[in-house]
Amino acid sequence: MDWETQQAAKHATVPPTPAAPVAPEAAKHGHRFLWLYVTVIVAALVGGGVYAWQHKKVNDLNTRLSGLQSQITTLQSQQTAANTPTSTSAVTTPTTSTVDTSNWKTYSLPAGHFSFKYKSGWKIASGGDCTKFCYTPGAAFISPDGQSIGTEGPAHMMTIQMQSGDKRSQDYGLQGVSVGNKLVSTTNVTADGISGKQYKFLLTQTNPLGPAKGAKYIVYTFYTNGRTYSAAYTLPVSSHDYSDEFVAMVEKTLKFTS
Repeated sequence: MDWETQQAAKHATVPPTPAAPVAPEAAKHGHRFLWLYVTVIVAALVGGGVYAWQHKKVNDLNTRLSGLQSQITTLQSQQTAANTPTSTSAVTTPTTSTVDTSNWKTYSLPAGHFSFKYKSGWKIASGGDCTKFCYTPGAAFISPDGQSIGTEGPAHMMTIQMQSGDKRSQDYGLQGVSVGNKLVSTTNVTADGISGKQYKFLLTQTNPLGPAKGAKYIVYTFYTNGRTYSAAYTLPVSSHDYSDEFVAMVEKTLKFTS
């Protein structure tokens, strides 16, 4: 290459490198919107998943709560049924007893306006003779097992008492039998020509001052001459059963005096 050519090449102008194209402003806004849209979608999916999970948990808890409430209601109903006396239709045919009372002794209580017969060997106390449980002068306590009267326990298995006025609406309270005990049966009976009722109970709870759970009661009530007469027999668990003798004493030998 000659000198002139070298000088021309030396002073030749090199074209500049073109600059990178600048993104339009609209493209920048598009990218921002896309990121915002993706963020909202992701947040919605996450929030929806959390809501669905919580909703399921709440439904599960509500289902369990409903089940527990149903069980509580069932248990309460069962408890109410167990503690509520079960009434039965009264039997119009009087009960009968085959016990022979012809050789029994007669006991009269003028203050109570009644008399009855009792079996030999039984002990009786009334009024001042009773040290602890004769609340009224018109009550007689009979111990069929021969134990002394005035102490807790089997000595107070049988009672006959009188109260002035018509107390038949207080059949349960009159005998000291709580409503919590189960009424097994009700029977129409007669004694000395006077109509009355016989109730049979089952003790459903232990009384701290009385017999244990499972004891049985037989209760009679009569009304005549402006007075209410009642007779009660308590049969403790695992004790000798004097039910036949008690029924015979009341239905065959009880007499009401004016």
